[in-house]
Amino acid sequence: MKKIISLFMMLAMTFIAAPMEIYGQATKSDIKAAKSKAKDLKKKGWETEGATSLENGLIKIAEKEAAGYTPLIGTALGSKKANVAKSKARNNAINEFAEYGKSIIKARINTKVDDIDGEEVDNLVSGYERMVVRELDNIIPLPSLILRRETNGGYDYQCYYMINEQTLRKTQRKVIEQAMEEAGLAARYGDSISDFINAGFNEK
Repeated sequence: MKKIISLFMMLAMTFIAAPMEIYGQATKSDIKAAKSKAKDLKKKGWETEGATSLENGLIKIAEKEAAGYTPLIGTALGSKKANVAKSKARNNAINEFAEYGKSIIKARINTKVDDIDGEEVDNLVSGYERMVVRELDNIIPLPSLILRRETNGGYDYQCYYMINEQTLRKTQRKVIEQAMEEAGLAARYGDSISDFINAGFNEK
């Protein structure tokens, strides 16, 4: 009897130490899109690294999106070593997100704010880019899905990183506020510009 109780205790401690990933309920259209994308990627030579199939891997990505996660996708081309490729893909995912943020900031300011000069915009954008890269480097998780395909003498890699949407938005707001402060714009505009820019990030 004591052995049975001990076994249950061990199992309970295992679940506490390693909590299960939380998935949402992907819609039928999400699953259909994932299957279609898997089929297209297979035609282009992509395969998963690991036991899961390409189709199941993409469906899990869709389920995590439904649970409130945002995918950051990084690509590395022509690498001969897997660890180097994964490192490059991680940096690419971070940099692509930073580039997307820069485009949002410029578009919002250029269309709605007419009393910030070009140098101030450049300072704000460069500050945002530097800070968001640093912040994402600290919070980006291990890839939820890794794809690869053979090339001439090497491999292409594509890694999917899933970040909680609330965490991502909180990070963006923090970075925008810091970049505004550094660019000398916070005192002049208070929260009005940072709120306005963050509204752009929240638009889907």
